[in-house]
Amino acid sequence: MSERLILALMAIWVARVMGACNQPPRLENGVLSDKFISLRNFSVGIRVVYKCYPGYVFQEGGSRSITCRENSTWSPLRAVCESRNCGNPGDISNGDYIAPDTTFGMKATFYCDEGYIIVGRPYRICTAAGWDGQVPTCEFVKCPDPPPVANGTVSSPPGEFWTFGSIAKYSCIAGHSLIGEDTITCTATAEWKEHPPRCQVVQCVFPKLPANAHVESRHQLVYSYQDTIKYKCNNKFKMVGKSIIECKENNTFVPPPPTCEPCQCGKPPALKNGSPTEEYIFQTVFPVDSQVTYKCHPGYVFQAGGSRRITCRTNETWSPLRAVCEPRNCGNPGDISNGDYIVPDTTFGMKATFYCDEGYVMVGRPYRTCTAAGWDGQVPTCEFVKCPDPPPVANGTVSSPPGEFWTFGSIAKYSCIAGHSLIGEDTITCTATAEWKEHPPRCQVVQCVFPKLPANAHVESRHQLVYSYQDTIKYKCNNKFKMVGKSIIECKENNTFVPPPPTCEPCQCGKPPALKNGSPTEEYIFQTVFPVDSQVTYKCHPGYVFQAGGSRRITCRTNETWSPLRAVCEHGSKGGSSRAGQQFELLLLVLGLTVFMI
Repeated sequence: MSERLILALMAIWVARVMGACNQPPRLENGVLSDKFISLRNFSVGIRVVYKCYPGYVFQEGGSRSITCRENSTWSPLRAVCESRNCGNPGDISNGDYIAPDTTFGMKATFYCDEGYIIVGRPYRICTAAGWDGQVPTCEFVKCPDPPPVANGTVSSPPGEFWTFGSIAKYSCIAGHSLIGEDTITCTATAEWKEHPPRCQVVQCVFPKLPANAHVESRHQLVYSYQDTIKYKCNNKFKMVGKSIIECKENNTFVPPPPTCEPCQCGKPPALKNGSPTEEYIFQTVFPVDSQVTYKCHPGYVFQAGGSRRITCRTNETWSPLRAVCEPRNCGNPGDISNGDYIVPDTTFGMKATFYCDEGYVMVGRPYRTCTAAGWDGQVPTCEFVKCPDPPPVANGTVSSPPGEFWTFGSIAKYSCIAGHSLIGEDTITCTATAEWKEHPPRCQVVQCVFPKLPANAHVESRHQLVYSYQDTIKYKCNNKFKMVGKSIIECKENNTFVPPPPTCEPCQCGKPPALKNGSPTEEYIFQTVFPVDSQVTYKCHPGYVFQAGGSRRITCRTNETWSPLRAVCEHGSKGGSSRAGQQFELLLLVLGLTVFMI
């Protein structure tokens, strides 16, 4: 295996040094001519020729050969093998063909016009030698003579033969009726479309007349095939069955004669919020001219102008129900002092809900309902809201009420005795629910001692040894230091400043910015933090030099950002190597691989 790899590498090197080409490029739908297929080495200057596969031909304008050039590459392959086009597959009289296209391997399918039948293979295929087979032909469709019928005759063909679309017409001899369609048609499949009719003697006797009915058509004792009788029911009777019956080939009328039954109405229509009076509740069938009277449900009354009675008509429908039951109106539910009410409307079933103005509380049920007898219950009353006395606080006092009671909206104000601080809001308010809105404050002795001054910081606010509740201290860091924490702290009720004092740490910059085609000099490679005023110097990568006018140095500023990097590294002088040197390097690579493999 290693020896073959060495030989292959040596062959590649010799080909590059001496001048030769690799295998020629592949041609889609084509191949090298026979004398070039077995070659493995192609020297400079050799010209190889291609050919197309069977069924493919060269596209015009492209060269069929390529040449191995001095630089061991092939000249461009411009040949294209495209499918052979067989052209028109052939015309067919009284028909046509369908083909996706007419190139190598495609199929053309032939078909005949309606009334013609194809003779021969119905398709042709485009081969390397052209269209295979022959064009088929289309001949007239011919039907056999139409079948004869007993006691009847059939017409003759319109021409010499019964062809597609020809119609044969039948007729019966005297005294016989034609049963079925009197014509049949020759189809595209050379068959007759319908079955032939029959000629038959048919006589139907007039049937018994149904009760409460009469005949509207001509009356006779005997009827022929397909003769009909038409019935109609007398007034106030309805027909059950078909009104027309027909004499059929079995000497019987179909369907049988209908019956006439008395007309009647079903259950009367429903009335919204009402119903028929009691005597009609269980009745389900009503004769013609029956009348039904309605009543409204409790809490509802008839709207003016509507009839409360309906009648069963001869068409078995009820006359229109024009009665309307509308809710009773209870009117005003009652006025309430220092309040009001809300109600969708004042009709039956509606509820009026009472409410008091702000600062008043309701006494009594807060709603009334409109019933069939009027508004139920009583109108409630609204009384003043009264809060209890405000809770006392140790080491503090509270104000007195503005009147006799603490009423809605009254404000109680707290104050602390000397030496105590008020913790919380100094007022509470009487609400509409007779409760105090806020919790009372506390009176507490609060003293916070000035905390230790952070390193590298100073106080901007007033400095004192002891601070009272909610007094604050404001800090600021010295130059080149940054604050960690809050700049303002506050004395809280637990005699402690919140939050704790901040710290002041030195300002510093992170890693310096990257320079395209350059980098910081070696002493800064592993450094990640730089104090304020630190400077970093840059250098360009090998093959690049600094563009004139740009500074090679940046400085860490007090805002912890670097000064702008204005240096630019651009290309210096360019070098090259000869072709002979490249070949020599390739040889060394091959020899090195050889030693390694051995």
